[in-house]
Amino acid sequence: MSTTVTFDDVWRLFQESAQQMKETARQMKETDRKFQETDHQLREMRAETDRVIKDLSKQVGGLTGKWGQFVENLVTPACEK
Repeated sequence: MSTTVTFDDVWRLFQESAQQMKETARQMKETDRKFQETDHQLREMRAETDRVIKDLSKQVGGLTGKWGQFVENLVTPACEK
């Protein structure tokens, strides 16, 4: 019970393979586009995060400096000259 493979069978398989390869290529391009979009979004988020961290560090530094100045002003009058 062997099945005879004809030229038309082989040709049809080649055509199906070619169609699948085209679809795979299309999906790969779409995936690449999505990766690029995600990369762009991540870069924007990182820039915003860096800016927020810089601002917070500056604010915390200001608070620490003011707190230190406050404590110095409390202690200074009690110190011997």
